[in-house]
Amino acid sequence: MSWDVILFNSSQKINSIDEINDEAFIPIDFDRIISEYFGLEEGEEIKGNDFQ
Repeated sequence: MSWDVILFNSSQKINSIDEINDEAFIPIDFDRIISEYFGLEEGEEIKGNDFQ
């Protein structure tokens, strides 16, 4: 099984996918945030049991 996950930040409160305004998206570096949270070095991947 695989998942596609899409993360975004918006200045708009979104109650429904039909209400999304693409111009309200706020650029954010999720890769940097996740790497810092898990203490990863550049190019290092998250690894663990049942996670590849």
